[in-house]
Amino acid sequence: MAARWVTAGVLLVACALLYAVAVGTAAGQTVDIRLFSAAQAWNPTLEPLVAPLRPGIPVVLAVACGAAAAVRLWRAAPGPVVRVGVGVGVTVAVALLLKRVLERPYLGDAGYVENTFPSGHVAVSAALALALLTLCSPAAARALVLPVALVVAAACVVNVVGHAHRPADTLGALLLAAAVHATVAPARARFTRPVAAVHP
Repeated sequence: MAARWVTAGVLLVACALLYAVAVGTAAGQTVDIRLFSAAQAWNPTLEPLVAPLRPGIPVVLAVACGAAAAVRLWRAAPGPVVRVGVGVGVTVAVALLLKRVLERPYLGDAGYVENTFPSGHVAVSAALALALLTLCSPAAARALVLPVALVVAAACVVNVVGHAHRPADTLGALLLAAAVHATVAPARARFTRPVAAVHP
């Protein structure tokens, strides 16, 4: 339990430091906007993919999570479903709250001053991805780690290339989702349906 909170704390500190540097300093804003601007060179090529993928990735992950949750419930294991569901909800709520309450100071010619940290799309995608891996059986989770990681990476890319978020916004969303998940994710629970006791 202690290790879980330490992990969450480290991730939250990393998220706060990222915001402080990438959003709160002139040098950080400059690096972030240069990376953001460089990514736009890919926009004309990737636009046909970016437009459907940005809203589509969270939907696909949500459907996959729903299927995994249904299997868990059928196998009489509601605890993990509730915990990861809470984790997804908290991640989305905190991401939306931070975008409202945090400020992006004007520190020079580094793009628009409206705060977009952290990315809500990436936060929900990462939270759903972590939930999916938690709800799957151990064997399925091992098989899905790479594909799911690629899907989350795609969510980051399409949000940057699609002119929706800076790179720091997406990285901050990943750190936030991982921190919340570390606090609520259950230990790997029994995946098989409990065997009923046999009475003589």
